Amino acid sequence: MFKYIALALSVFAVLATCAQAEILIDFNDSATNPSSGGTWNTFGALPITAYGLVDSSGTATSVTMVFTVPAADSISTDDGWSDASIPWVVQDATRDFFWFDSSHGTVTLEFDGLDDNKTYVVELVASRNTTSDVACNYQVQGNYTTNSEGFDCYADGYLGHEVMAWESVAPTGGKITLTAGLATGNTYGYLNALRLEEVPEPSTFVLLGLAAVSGGLFWQRRRCC
Repeated sequence: MFKYIALALSVFAVLATCAQAEILIDFNDSATNPSSGGTWNTFGALPITAYGLVDSSGTATSVTMVFTVPAADSISTDDGWSDASIPWVVQDATRDFFWFDSSHGTVTLEFDGLDDNKTYVVELVASRNTTSDVACNYQVQGNYTTNSEGFDCYADGYLGHEVMAWESVAPTGGKITLTAGLATGNTYGYLNALRLEEVPEPSTFVLLGLAAVSGGLFWQRRRCC
């Protein structure tokens, strides 16, 4: 019996790593194409209008991305970082960025073509190797996450290796919107890299795990008869 419970647990573990493929975005690939983490969507210039995205396996998705209020593209090669504890964050993706200042107002990035019946994880890297006036407010669907209000792109991003993460984000009309604006008294803000992934339904894990246990018990009974 115990070996079938172990089998079910192993199924859960495998399923946990087999969620819908992630979408990876490198804002302004001015340096080197990211060579790890899978296939990246890279953007070297603005504007971006209804751009179809691929997942990290290189497969086309139904998801499109558009800057409804654009930032400015830039060239930089010293602002990134990588961290073994966050596998998707790679140096070649985080070292460059799109930037914005007060002339851009609130920058709005919109994803369309998502499933309203599902939820998603949105993770964002904002990093800049400069010490002054780079605190910003980042929201997804109008909500802050734990560290995205007054996020300092130098202290929190470049030095602290912090990633902003929004869990279980529900689309509205198939859309998820990220907004970025300057915190009071600050001058510049940044977007370096982003990850979007569908959250697998827990019921899928439960049903397949139960199927593994049931199948094991069935074969055990056959062997005993």
